[in-house]
Amino acid sequence: MKIMIDANILISSFIKQNSTPEKAVSKATKLPYKLYLCDTVINEVRKFFNTKFTDRKPKAESFYQNVPYHVVKLSPADKPYPDEALIRDENDRPILRAALKAGVDILVTGDNDFLESGVKIPRILTAVCFINT
Repeated sequence: MKIMIDANILISSFIKQNSTPEKAVSKATKLPYKLYLCDTVINEVRKFFNTKFTDRKPKAESFYQNVPYHVVKLSPADKPYPDEALIRDENDRPILRAALKAGVDILVTGDNDFLESGVKIPRILTAVCFINT
């Protein structure tokens, strides 16, 4: 099963040990799951830790170097999917595009623009809901 994690979950997992986001990320890195990360999300997380919580940057970089995951790269040639219009925040639409491009089954996020969108594929779950599936 393919899982994509949004930036807010990754950031929270690196900041707070034993948190729900950290448990969700940990679950996503174990079989039967295959973790997919959008290049936009990776860049957003790196930018965050370069400016805030700089002491947690090594934890994020260690994750990227030691945890197996697939990177989904978007290019200008990637055309929008119709469901992207359901996402209120235009800055979040590339993340949905990456999830659809990779064919992920579940997108784990805490972002209400996703959670309230009505998007059916992929399933959009909070960290708590993912942990409990």
